[in-house]
Amino acid sequence: MFIEYFPEGRGDTPMLLLYGRDWEQCQTLCDCCLHLAEGKVKRVALNSLPGFECIGGCQLWGAVAGQDFGVTLPPGSDKIFECRLTRPVWGHMAELLQPLCRPQPEETDIFHTLDRHGAVALVVSTAREW
Repeated sequence: MFIEYFPEGRGDTPMLLLYGRDWEQCQTLCDCCLHLAEGKVKRVALNSLPGFECIGGCQLWGAVAGQDFGVTLPPGSDKIFECRLTRPVWGHMAELLQPLCRPQPEETDIFHTLDRHGAVALVVSTAREW
């Protein structure tokens, strides 16, 4: 899967797009979200998951937080994003990823907005479009 930042995103909202058709990589992402939801890990580099490639040098970290901050760009950084969510929201994100965790027909494009709590929307898609 690819991770790419679009400053203009959808409308006026910047967006991080996770895209690709490899359902096994999507399952890896889903499992990672479940580990965050279950408290097995507190923070993980999503961009370092097997098969994930960042476009333009961005990074995406996922972390468990006491409240839902969503995707933010820490001060002084222009490419290191952090998605800080509560455990239940990480669990919900894993549920949203489920339809992408199995092979999809080539002509079928699927996308979901995974999170909108922060200044940057987090979207997953089978293609580089939304």
